[in-house]
Amino acid sequence: SRRLSLLLQLERRARAAKGDELAFLIANETFGLVPYRQAFLWSGAPQERILAMSGIATVERNAPMVAWLEKLFGTIARSDASGPRTLTVQDAPQAYRQDWSEWLPPYLVWLPLGHGADVLVLGRETELAESDRQLLGFLVDAYGHALAAQRPRSLTARSLNLAARRKRLIAAGAAALALLVAFLPVRQTALAPAEI
Repeated sequence: SRRLSLLLQLERRARAAKGDELAFLIANETFGLVPYRQAFLWSGAPQERILAMSGIATVERNAPMVAWLEKLFGTIARSDASGPRTLTVQDAPQAYRQDWSEWLPPYLVWLPLGHGADVLVLGRETELAESDRQLLGFLVDAYGHALAAQRPRSLTARSLNLAARRKRLIAAGAAALALLVAFLPVRQTALAPAEI
C-alpha cells in the first residue's frame, strides 16, 4: 500500500539524514504518513528543549510559545505515565490549561522515540485511529535509532566501557599466567627419617 511504502521511505531517509536535517525531517515529513496540525521534536537531555517544530526552519528560543511548550513538555515527561499516549487539556497541570487553546489543538499525541529522552509530539484536531497508531509505532522506533546513532556517546559511557575492557584484559592476563605456571616443571623432594 502507499502508506507502507511511505513508512519505509521515511525510515530510510531518517537513517541517512545528518544533524539538523534529521530533526527537521521528523517534525515535518511525518505529516505524509499521519496528518497533524503541529509537530514538535522535544528532548529531555542534556537539557529540556524543543529541537524542531513543523513549518519552521529554526526554533526561536525566546518565543513565548516555545518557552511555554518546553515547560509543559518537561512536566509531562516527569509525570508517572510513560510510553505513547494521547493528552487533552484535562490531562495538563492546572497552570497550563488556560493557555492550551491558544498554543495547541485539542489532542496532543506523545510519542517517545526509543529508549532515549527524545519525544515526538503531534498536535491534532482528532484522536489517532488504531492504524495510525501502529504505523507511528514502527516509525518512531526508526527515528529513535537514527537519533541515537547521531549522538556522540557520553564521556561516562565511554569511561565505563574502558573500565570494563580493562577488567576483562586483567582477568584474561591472570588466567593466561595461571595456565603458564601450570606447565612449568616443579622439582619435588621429600625429607623423611630413613635407616640404612
